[in-house]
Amino acid sequence: MANNKWIGGDHARRTINNGTSSVKNDTDRWVDLYADADDGHGCGGAKYSSRPHSKDSDLTNNGFDNKASCVRFR
Repeated sequence: MANNKWIGGDHARRTINNGTSSVKNDTDRWVDLYADADDGHGCGGAKYSSRPHSKDSDLTNNGFDNKASCVRFR
């Protein structure tokens, strides 16, 4: 089964699945949140992308509040 918990920071061990309402990206990489995940570690469906070194304090404004089920860094 896919690990679907944050592994560090203020939200360590909290669920990613349908429990992400904001994004703070302190990395040098893009972070993509996807609405769908499967046990084969695939991501799909609707997508929200966070630029490096950015934050969005409320994902409601773009229709992605509590919809993330899969995260990819690129």
